[in-house]
Amino acid sequence: MKVVSCSNDPGIGESVARIMNVDLIKTFFKKFPDGELYVRVEENLNGEDIVVVQTTYPNQNESLIELYFTIDSLRSYKPHKLIVVVPYLAYMRQDKRFLMGESLSAKVIISILNMLNIDYFITVDIHNDYCLKWFKCKVINIHAAPLLVNYFRERVSKPIILSPDIGSLSRAMEAANTLKADYDFLIKVRDRVTGGIQIKPKKIDVAGRDVIIIDDIISTGGTIINAATMLRKLGVNKLFVGCTHPLLINNALEKILKARVDDVVGSNSVRSTISKVQLQEEIVKSIKEII
Repeated sequence: MKVVSCSNDPGIGESVARIMNVDLIKTFFKKFPDGELYVRVEENLNGEDIVVVQTTYPNQNESLIELYFTIDSLRSYKPHKLIVVVPYLAYMRQDKRFLMGESLSAKVIISILNMLNIDYFITVDIHNDYCLKWFKCKVINIHAAPLLVNYFRERVSKPIILSPDIGSLSRAMEAANTLKADYDFLIKVRDRVTGGIQIKPKKIDVAGRDVIIIDDIISTGGTIINAATMLRKLGVNKLFVGCTHPLLINNALEKILKARVDDVVGSNSVRSTISKVQLQEEIVKSIKEII
């Protein structure tokens, strides 16, 4: 088996190769003066099991094109198995046509992967599990929520695990099972007198309790900031946030901490200052299920 690391691999490829005691191969990647990309895999990989690792933030478009070119290059070697590992797969939030005439971007990205005839695809917390049915190959979608809450295990007492909405409640449930904790999701309630919107847990009283909010993506941080502000008004004790993909756009982390969140942690699906939860062991487990 060989591990092939693309240029935006956040270090996971190197870690996987080290854990599995196999060779790590770097692609030859360059950009032409006009902006077009060039990819070459120089080592002969005929008949090998190949794991290719890339993430797709930052520079989503360039990272995806590089990944597609790398897969095509590897296919020319006729590998035994081609396993593609993309911890963060961009464009998955556009998983339906919200407005007439919109592109179904998530399906387009997956359709190109299907066209390239990959054998297995490994990702982490795809935004909507519904998208998994669009893959023609076998897909492993790793859940990071248990790892995220474990990061805070020693800093909380009888915590409540919250998801920002009902759509991500399954993540909160899984995280809560890890800590044997209570869980709930946040709802928006309109005050019939003032017309104002209040964000609060659906069922559980959070006053005096330690709370961990679990989400898949933090982009600008607006959702987390609004939730944190309301939870502080409701009297929570400690307040932590764990997210799988910490994109952290426009000083999002600074703004979240200003909203009196005690600490924020993300996984290393992408590079960031809070990417402290390591995914490589879970990815290795998934690879071993395949080879």
